[in-house]
Amino acid sequence: MFLSLGYYVLAIDYRGFGDSSTVLLTEDTAVADARAALAWISAKLGEACRVVVWGHSLGTAISTHMVAEADMETGGSSSVRGLVLESPLNNMR
Repeated sequence: MFLSLGYYVLAIDYRGFGDSSTVLLTEDTAVADARAALAWISAKLGEACRVVVWGHSLGTAISTHMVAEADMETGGSSSVRGLVLESPLNNMR
């Protein structure tokens, strides 16, 4: 649907998930993977790119952490213009 509307889509698997290599996942490595994806898409599309980050389930926590770090480091001028949280966790246990 997004492609048909003219949007670019980058979907990633965090290390240890999907088609990724089997390694121990930690919060730091998952956020680092998300940061790498954001850096790649921002470099690929340039300064004018406007990114909407979409996190699903566990990805809602990771994407929120990543967007918060990116905004703090850039003083709110990162390429992220929106954050969608689909099926976020309802407890941390």
